[in-house]
Amino acid sequence: MTRSSYWGLTSSKESFSKFAPHSLQPILKTTSKLKASCRTYFANTFSQTSLETFYGIGHQHSSRILAKFSIFPRATVGSLSNKTVTALTAELSGMTIENELRQKKQDNIRRLRDMGSYRGRRHAMGLPVRGQRTRTQVCDAGRLDGINDNILIISRSRLRGS
Repeated sequence: MTRSSYWGLTSSKESFSKFAPHSLQPILKTTSKLKASCRTYFANTFSQTSLETFYGIGHQHSSRILAKFSIFPRATVGSLSNKTVTALTAELSGMTIENELRQKKQDNIRRLRDMGSYRGRRHAMGLPVRGQRTRTQVCDAGRLDGINDNILIISRSRLRGS
């Protein structure tokens, strides 16, 4: 039994939104405006929050973007004009975010591994790279035990001659 038939309503959004729970009201009334990088934002989301959902854009970067276009951070996406939304979309398309940034990060780690640098070896072993303590951390100690076991298995197999 669907919700609309349970409440004795038709399937149209207008009649459903009259009796929908309070949490569903904003979603049903909104229309999506900001579309960038295959994401759609509803009109009731804050502009700064919606910018921060992109991988590679944090609080400081989103604040700078909004200041560049003179947008109040708590302004909703629905209150922005089409011209502003187009300008924001153009700005985001010119930046390295989401999958491009993830790929760039993976390429940098792969380059470090191929060079055989200390950081690359730490990445390859799944250990902390930036000098964190591993002596007393449970998670990292478990990783070290697994690595030591593998080293022991390899050395035993070499001793047997297999």
